[in-house]
Amino acid sequence: MSEDSFRNLKEKFPMLVSLDELSDLADIEERKNMDVLRDKQGWSFNSELLTLELRKTSSSSLLYDVDLEGINSTAEMLDWIFHIHAKDPCEAHGLVDAFQAVFYPCANCCSWGKEKEFSGSKLARTFAEKFMRDKV
Repeated sequence: MSEDSFRNLKEKFPMLVSLDELSDLADIEERKNMDVLRDKQGWSFNSELLTLELRKTSSSSLLYDVDLEGINSTAEMLDWIFHIHAKDPCEAHGLVDAFQAVFYPCANCCSWGKEKEFSGSKLARTFAEKFMRDKV
């Protein structure tokens, strides 16, 4: 589609978004996801081990170590959420936010109540690449 055609459509449909604008929105969403894991209630992302780690303070011992490569279904994700919730409901909230940042479940794992096939390993690696790139 030519730029003029798009402009004409945009005049008729002001909410119309170009692919470039959509890409920019996706970049903003990715940056928000990175920020979530930089200060999310003790949960941190280990980009080398592809794990989510929970410590009470940055120098304290590890309380939980969630292997993202081992999460390949929403049932496995939910199992971790309820496991953590049973121990400490406040920590479960941070884990949900961390899963949202890494897996972006509605797009990659399930939508409209239907399970999607996904690889926790692949999604975690993709997130790690973006995480490291954004860190620099």
